[in-house]
Amino acid sequence: MVQNRLRLIQWDEVMTVLLNMLVGAMAALGLILLLWLGFAALLAPMPKSCVHIVPLRGGRTGAVIRAALRRRASGDLRGRLIFVDCGLDAEAQIEAQLLLRQQSAVLCAPEQLVPYLKNL
Repeated sequence: MVQNRLRLIQWDEVMTVLLNMLVGAMAALGLILLLWLGFAALLAPMPKSCVHIVPLRGGRTGAVIRAALRRRASGDLRGRLIFVDCGLDAEAQIEAQLLLRQQSAVLCAPEQLVPYLKNL
């Protein structure tokens, strides 16, 4: 009796309905994501005159610099990036200068920070 009922089920139609439901759900989630990102971009803008100060100390600070530059490239950080040398070793200073040579970011000493901010 159970086998007769299973034979009556049209499995290709069942799979088509399930596939249509899955595609519809994914389309709805995609639309919600696009709306979410659009509202986030509109409701949380930062002023362009904003300044982000990132202190650097120690060695191997390339990951911190790359992360800040990546966030600015993605639009999370707007405005000017200032990296402050708070005790970098010589190798880290060279690495920072190489990473920032073609970027619109600045590496300065702590005593140069106040005069630099006044000139903005």
